[in-house]
Amino acid sequence: MEGAMLQPERNEADLQVAEIRHRIANCFQLMIGAIHCRLKQTADPVARDQLVWARDIIHTMSLLQGRLTSDAGQSFADYLRDLAKYWQPLLEVQSVHIEVDADPIDLGPGASSSLALIVQELVTNSVKHGLDGTAGWIRIELKRRDAEVELVVADNGRGVSKDRRARSGLGMTIVSQLSKRIGAVMEFDCGASGTIARLRLPIAGATAAGRSSCPSYQMAG
Repeated sequence: MEGAMLQPERNEADLQVAEIRHRIANCFQLMIGAIHCRLKQTADPVARDQLVWARDIIHTMSLLQGRLTSDAGQSFADYLRDLAKYWQPLLEVQSVHIEVDADPIDLGPGASSSLALIVQELVTNSVKHGLDGTAGWIRIELKRRDAEVELVVADNGRGVSKDRRARSGLGMTIVSQLSKRIGAVMEFDCGASGTIARLRLPIAGATAAGRSSCPSYQMAG
């Protein structure tokens, strides 16, 4: 009897949650639409790069928000596949293929948000500095290794040296700061056959980072 009495309240709460999700999704789409409009009016290449960067970051958060609030669960692997589907049409113009090999690992919102931004920046770095307008591939892997989560973003480009990464600006600064924030170790292996970015995050660190849903970092200035 008590359960039957509570059911209408539960239904109302579910409707309210669904409405909030819908409004958040609409806000993301409005921001992306506004950036698209500004892109059409902007000729300066530096300004266009910044607008595209902002658009991709917002889309990254939009995809992640959809996964975190999905009734189907919060597998970060599913988010990575969503991201690859978003990137693939954009990369086809330079014949770049992106693929994902990910284990079904559930992370907290904080760790997921930080890793989402890290992946976004690493993929961007591969496209702009590794492949640099040439055909090739980008591979994203997410694996559980004993007590750690291992994230790998690799490409078969010309290799990005430490000096070139240092000059790549805000993107690598964000990667460094977010890695430290969640207690992860970031390594780069660069050579003639491409670049491998490898991040190792203790499972305990992923759980602790999950208590906070909003990643933060200091802008380079």
